[in-house]
Amino acid sequence: MNKFESELLSIAYKNYLQTDSTYGSFRMRNGNDFMYYHTAASYLCDNEYLEALSDNILEDSISIFDNLLEFELTEKGLDYCKSNLKL
Repeated sequence: MNKFESELLSIAYKNYLQTDSTYGSFRMRNGNDFMYYHTAASYLCDNEYLEALSDNILEDSISIFDNLLEFELTEKGLDYCKSNLKL
């Protein structure tokens, strides 16, 4: 995992540890954030670590004006976080 993918997983995993909810969100601040974090979120969804909750993750509905990524850890993502993330 690259640092952007790990950060998105970490956001949802931290929320899971605190609230028992696998929800996560990330607000992109600029064009670079959009490029890196959108690519990371798409990869994680394509590989079934995350489930997209916001349309902004899906390739056919990208909006540069919607800067919020919302997602949820899948079972595969949660298992990966438990085994590999050091918080």
